[in-house]
Amino acid sequence: LIAHRLGEFLAVDRLSRLEERLSLDGDAQPWSWLEAIQPPVRDWLRGAHLSLLRGEELAAAYGLYVSKVAEFLLVTKIMAPFRDSVPDLHKISSKRHRDVARYMSGGFAPSIGGIARLMDAASESVQPSDDQLTVHFREAVSKGTFGDARILMSKELVGQLVDLGKARNSAAHLGNQDLSALREATRCVIEGDRPGILFLGLGAKL
Repeated sequence: LIAHRLGEFLAVDRLSRLEERLSLDGDAQPWSWLEAIQPPVRDWLRGAHLSLLRGEELAAAYGLYVSKVAEFLLVTKIMAPFRDSVPDLHKISSKRHRDVARYMSGGFAPSIGGIARLMDAASESVQPSDDQLTVHFREAVSKGTFGDARILMSKELVGQLVDLGKARNSAAHLGNQDLSALREATRCVIEGDRPGILFLGLGAKL
């Protein structure tokens, strides 16, 4: 965790120092659809856009900013409302999804990868071996509680979230500078110059 945070702080600090030398004109203008996004997500996306302008130099910062957006959206729009909706939280346990189960009991927010694994399990047909966490989550998502159930339970989104989780770890720990690979891995948030499938799944009107 310490190494993870240190990598993030270094990347963001590097970005803030370079930002002072940039003049925001022409291509430097942020994506127009950002105006429809509320802070702090809008601020992180502006940071991602600024990182993108610097190319490989700030590729790791781009990956971290976009990952931060995904984490915030997944937790505040899905996991927190889900936790608040479940009665008898003390009865919810899961060996398969331990990080999510800890969060349900008042622990730290789960990782992108942990949430993606739960979403993947929920997207499968009902199995006798499903634990209570998976059952409750599948029911909540299927009802459209958090947005478009078809998108949120799709293999496309789950796969992209798994890719994003791996990219975040790579950017934070290894300082990954492969911008093209990071853009591909983070496309659930930003695909090309447009909002990705995660925003669509959560019902964002952009």
